Amino acid sequence: MKKFYLIVACLCIFAFAVLPAQAFTANSLTITLGANGDAQGRYAVLPFIH
Repeated sequence: MKKFYLIVACLCIFAFAVLPAQAFTANSLTITLGANGDAQGRYAVLPFIH
């Protein structure tokens, strides 16, 4: 059972280390505020071109 928890912990650490990289690949972020205070966000990701 300890081996199972070790594998789950390793997978969680790996996921938290790799997933945040997606946050740095946006080409643009647009936030629009309405007159009543509502906010709308648009997150655009374009394909990476060498």
